[in-house]
Amino acid sequence: MIRSFLAVDLPMALRESMVRATMGIRTPAADVKWVRPEGIHLTLKFFGNIEEGQVEPIVNAVSGVITGQKPLSLKAEGIGAFPDLRRPRVIWIGMTGDIERLMVIQKNIEQVLSVLGFPAEDRPFTPHLTLGRVRFYKRASDLAHKIEGLKDIKLTPFTVNELILYKSTLRPEGAIYTPLRRLPLIG
Repeated sequence: MIRSFLAVDLPMALRESMVRATMGIRTPAADVKWVRPEGIHLTLKFFGNIEEGQVEPIVNAVSGVITGQKPLSLKAEGIGAFPDLRRPRVIWIGMTGDIERLMVIQKNIEQVLSVLGFPAEDRPFTPHLTLGRVRFYKRASDLAHKIEGLKDIKLTPFTVNELILYKSTLRPEGAIYTPLRRLPLIG
């Protein structure tokens, strides 16, 4: 079995600037499992465990959706938390730029993959970059205040030239992501 997901990779310089820009919210009052810079990505579809024989059908289905799609221009901008700042469980940076196109691509990917037996997500797609998962916080208002202080964060735009089907190997120190297939946007 291969634990896998489809995602947009980020330039390492952008990942590192996100970490630097958010150092102020890394408070001892909150027990947060921070995502390592190399693990930050924009997930389009999480598959969970798949058989090796499912890789090619997934690649073919996604390739059919993105054929003719030009590269996307995106920007990491704004910070927030799911479900909300009063009860933060996931701390994230939002996305701007070619979001409408990205959302259409993601929706079409969900549709073609549902035919292959991968059910569509119940929640609407919200493009974001997960920075950390809150395990426990002593003073949620302190964490919320620090996050709120970064709400206008804007980072360097980047171009998405490909989608990547990743293998995810879980390790105690954090997941290791290995590209299985790169699917170019060359429209």
